[in-house]
Amino acid sequence: MLHARRLAAVLAILCLAAAPAAAQDAARAREQGQACLSQRNYACAEAAFGRMIRLRPADPAGFALRGITYTRMERYRDAIADLERAMDMGEGTWDIVANYAEALRHTGRTAEAIDWSYRTLTIVATLVDVRRDLATMLVGEGRHHEALSLLGAFDAGRARKGQAAYFGAQRLVIEQALLRRGTPPAAARPVLRLARLEDFFHAPVSLAEGRFAPFVVDTGASTTVLPRAMLAEARAAHTVTRSAARARVADGRTVEGQSVTLARLAVGPHELKDVPAFVCDGCAALLGQDVLSRFDMQSSRQAGVEFLTLTPRAAPGR
Repeated sequence: MLHARRLAAVLAILCLAAAPAAAQDAARAREQGQACLSQRNYACAEAAFGRMIRLRPADPAGFALRGITYTRMERYRDAIADLERAMDMGEGTWDIVANYAEALRHTGRTAEAIDWSYRTLTIVATLVDVRRDLATMLVGEGRHHEALSLLGAFDAGRARKGQAAYFGAQRLVIEQALLRRGTPPAAARPVLRLARLEDFFHAPVSLAEGRFAPFVVDTGASTTVLPRAMLAEARAAHTVTRSAARARVADGRTVEGQSVTLARLAVGPHELKDVPAFVCDGCAALLGQDVLSRFDMQSSRQAGVEFLTLTPRAAPGR
């Protein structure tokens, strides 16, 4: 009996001594794996993170890092299994979510990949690769205008900082794809869904055939506002209803400009006629109630993202 107790005590001491050693070995394996990953030596990274998992199976970081490695190796189903294991254990960082979205995309689970890509952008809105791939998926699902909103919102934020558009080329390609498709009948036009990833909802608005610009959706503004330069560049048909007018714009300033009526304005796929607007120099483009009142608007939250859907109201008498 005494011998058994002594043996148990010795084993306990050995276990206590082994625990720090295992932790140190796991830390070294993690360090090695991250070094291999940065060098794109993915076989080395896989082996190191596998060793880390064996040493510390209760640590979700090992599964997360190996899952990211599997994504880089294009072993997407293995990546999904490891990343789901890590998330089930409570691990959650932007790169886990981004790699999970990418793995879903490459295994044909597009609807889930779109949701997880949006989740990624709520964590880090500046991930341009994620935004680019998400826009491509949306176009593949026939949601061209939602893709234009996604890309235009990012470029609008850059414009406010005096920076050049990042997604200009991709937006142009999507606009050309819409032109080739032609204008579908009104009944076949999809509901326009906008995601709020920056400070505002941005709607893709066209003043002339083909080109879309991001307009801030401002439910507190009574009038749609557009910069004079945008109106001139679009060469949009319009009539001046008041040559000298004043209005309060989004930042609270009262500015001078003109009141006009636009012959045509499209919000996504939905074309409107005879739209009143206020035109001024250097103003931010925004949609006010004179346009928004023509839509039923519904807000929702999906996959941790706030969405706004715009559905055209039926014309009176219909």
